[in-house]
Amino acid sequence: MQTLPSLLPLAHPNRMTHHARREQYLMLIAILGTLWLVLTLVGCAKNTQTGNPAESTAVATPPPPAPAAVAAPVTDTTILAALEEGDSAEIAMGKLALQKSKNPEVKGFANMMISDHSKMWNAKKDLAKKLKITPQLPADDKEPAHLADEMNSFNAAPTPMAFDTVYIDDAVADHTQVLAIVKDFETKATAPELKGALKNAEPVVQKHLDHAKMIQRDLSKPRPMAAGRKTK
Repeated sequence: MQTLPSLLPLAHPNRMTHHARREQYLMLIAILGTLWLVLTLVGCAKNTQTGNPAESTAVATPPPPAPAAVAAPVTDTTILAALEEGDSAEIAMGKLALQKSKNPEVKGFANMMISDHSKMWNAKKDLAKKLKITPQLPADDKEPAHLADEMNSFNAAPTPMAFDTVYIDDAVADHTQVLAIVKDFETKATAPELKGALKNAEPVVQKHLDHAKMIQRDLSKPRPMAAGRKTK
């Protein structure tokens, strides 16, 4: 090693010039300073790897979960509003079907939707007036967006036959859901008159569902190919 021999002359100051002793002194200071710097860097590296346990725990702690959404309460007011909204949607879809379809069965179903739901809509208006209720939809009502999606899918059908399939499939799905909703509303309504109206609506909705399923089966049957022209 070069360091130890260079320090040995310090034990014999009489053999060295003043200039040599100064150089050795400065070298010793440099070596001690380097050693201090190395020890300082090693200590910092350990602190960085270890870290503060309290801070590590704080970072690893996940945020508290968001509060669950609270469902809007079902009341006579919201029930009447939802039923009127459903009637209006069925009437609008039925009118579009009369424009788009070429199938007599589908047109007949659309006319039945317009007629029956118009009567039901008027009956609910009269019931709301009798009960002195102003129908009010909940703030999170999703029916307008659902109706917009349905109308877009109907209008996107490339042919009358494609429209028939989309419209009737939607009618089956909608009336299956509506029948369950009407039964649920019947258990939650408070006014006896509203409970009675809901009870009377069940067979009408069931009739619509059965009719839509019948047309759905007919539309799914293979259609005969048109006979080609005979060549002479």
